[in-house]
Amino acid sequence: MSITASPDPATRHQRGRPRPAAGYDRASWRESAACRFLDTELFFPISKAGLALAQIREAKAVCESCPVRPSCLTFALDTHQGYGIWGGYDEDERWLLLRQRQGS
Repeated sequence: MSITASPDPATRHQRGRPRPAAGYDRASWRESAACRFLDTELFFPISKAGLALAQIREAKAVCESCPVRPSCLTFALDTHQGYGIWGGYDEDERWLLLRQRQGS
């Protein structure tokens, strides 16, 4: 009778998480981001209705003046970030961009 080891709990939860694409220098563009000293919760609203709409507008306003907005958006698209505001785009907007990218 053989006993198989159960998956390592430390890695089991990481399987579904997006991983940075090879070649990304995680710190380079983030060091210049307009959001670097802000509460990250601003960029991860809990819904898209009610009070969260104001939060989304506020997060996107921060992104508008960000010098690394294109790099942030590229990172989010390349690593398939499923939640939050990245590069001034929410999940649905990024999904559409990914669809356009795949169609071209």
